Amino acid sequence: MDVIASTAFGVNVDSNNNPDDPFVKNAEKFISVTLTSPVFMILFFLPFLIKPLGRMFGLSVMDWENQIFFRDVVVREINKRTTQRTDYVDFLQLMMEAHQDVDITGDTKQRKISLTTSEIIANSLIFFFAGYETTATALSLLAYRVALNQEIQDRIFQEIDEKLQGEKPNYDNVQELEYLDMCINETLRMYPPAARFDRTCTHDTEICGIPIQKGLNVFVPVYAIHHCSDYWKDPEEFDPERFSPENKRTINPLHFLPFGYGPRNCLGMRLALLEIKIAFARIIQDLKFSAGKNTKVRYLCRFVFLYELCIPILSLIILQIFCMNCLSNFYTIHVILLNCA
Repeated sequence: MDVIASTAFGVNVDSNNNPDDPFVKNAEKFISVTLTSPVFMILFFLPFLIKPLGRMFGLSVMDWENQIFFRDVVVREINKRTTQRTDYVDFLQLMMEAHQDVDITGDTKQRKISLTTSEIIANSLIFFFAGYETTATALSLLAYRVALNQEIQDRIFQEIDEKLQGEKPNYDNVQELEYLDMCINETLRMYPPAARFDRTCTHDTEICGIPIQKGLNVFVPVYAIHHCSDYWKDPEEFDPERFSPENKRTINPLHFLPFGYGPRNCLGMRLALLEIKIAFARIIQDLKFSAGKNTKVRYLCRFVFLYELCIPILSLIILQIFCMNCLSNFYTIHVILLNCA
């Protein structure tokens, strides 16, 4: 939390020694959204209803008090940086620089599109939520998998011991931890941070014989692709060797999508991987994970495939009520991507 708070909001938080800090309390409340929350269900199963329902009933994924708190944090930090000419290197500073409407060409018709204060606040919240919860979950799942595979954990420890030689992990020396990187990638394959993502078609095209019209939302079922036996041998097995230097070159980039793909992939990808490497290497230097007597091997398949199935089916029901003309391609495109990744 401390790292992402500093990066996203430019504030220093010591969550371990000061758990009652207002920022920590509001952050915990912010990320405590449950799967049974009605707003959460609408957001992930019927995302196109969020905006109209939000306007009609004031629905929001985030608690209003939380929104006010984080808005005040960002506005206060922006005002401080505006008055104090201090060099900052973080995500907030990059957005503030984009906030300035600078004329690039000298032609008033061609100016850089600036970010509004509201957009800076929104992006800071997204960066915090996406960067904190997903990284923490990936660390937990990596620990879970190595606890079930002691040989893999021993190999990670041996690599860290040989490469770091007792030094604390940092930006430079973790780049040498090749096997740890393989284990992280395999964890992200088995448990991708996002089960699916979507893209909006910008022009009429055709994929696998299916016409896709401009403006249509295309859902990419990441979890299904990561667990498809056509692309991965024994997909339910935890096998870091899939991502060895020799094997990694043979992987189709569209078959491994933990951070999305293309120009709109996750902008925090490098930061997330660096956090996971440094944190896990530091833990392994002093501790060893082991499975308890009640530890069970669990897979997310049932929930995720139900989730992947519910998106098009529930959407079809809603679309059938409101817009009969939208039915022709929505479900077909979602499913065809399973076969045309």
